[in-house]
Amino acid sequence: MRSVSLILFFGLLFFSCKKESIPAVITSIDSGTTFKIQDVQLANGSIAYAVGGDRYTESILLKSIDAGQTWQRLNTTELGKTFFSLDTSEDGDMISCSYDGWFFILDGSELEGTVTRGPMWLPVHSVKMVHENLYVMVGGNGFETGFSG
Repeated sequence: MRSVSLILFFGLLFFSCKKESIPAVITSIDSGTTFKIQDVQLANGSIAYAVGGDRYTESILLKSIDAGQTWQRLNTTELGKTFFSLDTSEDGDMISCSYDGWFFILDGSELEGTVTRGPMWLPVHSVKMVHENLYVMVGGNGFETGFSG
C-alpha cells in the first residue's frame, strides 16, 4: 500500500509541474550567399561578422554594421577555402580561421584584412582572440593529428 501511495504521489507531482512556455520569434535574413555559414558573432551593438563557404573552393566573409539586418561581402579571394570559426573584440576587430591553417585578421575600421598562414597546414577549426596580438587556435585532421597552439 505504501509503494502504491509513493508511486501515486510522484506521478501527481511529475504531471502537475507544468513549465511556462515562451514562444520564440525567428526572423530569416538574406545573407546574399548560398554557401554554408559556419559562424556568426556580434562584435558590439552594431558590428557583426559571419563566415563560411565551401571547404575547398570558396571563402565567405560577411560584415554587418546594423546588427545583422544587412550584410556586405568582404574580399577574401586569396584564400579560396571555407572559414570555420571567428572571434571578435568590442572594437570590431575580427579573426577567422580557415582550412589549411589560413587566418584572416580584420581591423574593425577597415574593409580589407590581412591574410596569413598559421604554423601548420592543418585545418584550424576554432580560434579565440585573447587580446590584440594573442590568439588561441585548435584544429587538425581528427584525433590522431590534432593540435592546439
